[in-house]
Amino acid sequence: MSKSLLIVEDENTLRESLSRLFTREGFTVDSTGTAEEGLKLIDNNIYDVIISDIILPRMDGIEMITRIREQMPEQIFIVITAYASLDTAIKALRAGAYDYIMKPIIHEEIKQVVNNAINQKDLRRENTLLKRQIQRDYDFSSITGESQAINVIIEEIKKVADTKSNVLLLGETGTGKELVAKVIHHNSARKDLPFVPIHCSAIPENLLESELFGHERGAFTGAVARREGEVRAGQPGGAAPGRDERDADEPPGQALTGPPGEGGRPHRGQVAHPGGCEDHRHHQQGLGEPR
Repeated sequence: MSKSLLIVEDENTLRESLSRLFTREGFTVDSTGTAEEGLKLIDNNIYDVIISDIILPRMDGIEMITRIREQMPEQIFIVITAYASLDTAIKALRAGAYDYIMKPIIHEEIKQVVNNAINQKDLRRENTLLKRQIQRDYDFSSITGESQAINVIIEEIKKVADTKSNVLLLGETGTGKELVAKVIHHNSARKDLPFVPIHCSAIPENLLESELFGHERGAFTGAVARREGEVRAGQPGGAAPGRDERDADEPPGQALTGPPGEGGRPHRGQVAHPGGCEDHRHHQQGLGEPR
């Protein structure tokens, strides 16, 4: 499907030149010489990008942008002008312009700016759709079952989801520990922040602490650069380290670690060993909801 473009420019030669340029690039192009006519076109059409001069007869481009964005806050504008100044640029960007191009217009430059704007718009749309999909996938209906035990679990999840409490999930392989961890995360205030699942048993014992908590350059042989670690990647969202009972013969250091301290601050974590939990004093930072 071709992208649509509106050009609002009172200089006939430039308007026609830009129209030809973007038509050759496969755009559906409308053009006009006044902001008033541009507003009429926008009432009846949807445009991926609007290119507008700032200096126009009667209503200027800044006022047009302001009016349109009141109704269509996601609309992308690119402004062009022959009378460049810092004040004009600031006004255009504050009004909501994506970018600011000075005349004379270089075709390759304006094509690149338009394509960048469209790519950004597409990414924003994809992110919105992905967030909606995640919300559907990890709402409470994703936990199927009608037994009393399942209902008790769902009620417990509702109680802890939006708290800063540590959460330890225990269960046999295939019972849905990671699913429950994701449901907790996506029903909490941290839902827009990263969720980082970590399979601790897949990490060699001598690398576990470095993988989780990072290290400084020169901390050991081969540490050629500072590394943040998976805990930092998950903060202040959630990281879910997991360990199945089938891995019980792995070294006890490869276990479940608790969440970060309040406000995402480091604190002494708790490590769940096969025989229970103990204070894991040499780790200085915890993790989010484990599965």
